[in-house]
Amino acid sequence: MRFAELEGIRKSVGGMGGRLRGEHAERAKAGMATAKLRGARLGVDKKLSDGQMAATEEMVRAGAKIHEIAKAL
Repeated sequence: MRFAELEGIRKSVGGMGGRLRGEHAERAKAGMATAKLRGARLGVDKKLSDGQMAATEEMVRAGAKIHEIAKAL
């Protein structure tokens, strides 16, 4: 096969629109840094409030079972 054919196959497979993995990672990191500068919070939303987390930690220290903690929340 010729280089052009191989390059065409590489671009059609993988779902990144012909970008190399390293280039994709660089652009993603740059985008996340820009979002942070704008004040965006990265990651999933918190499932428990600070108060719920404190109560959970206290229950764990007291020796509560997982199903008891789950029921309380």
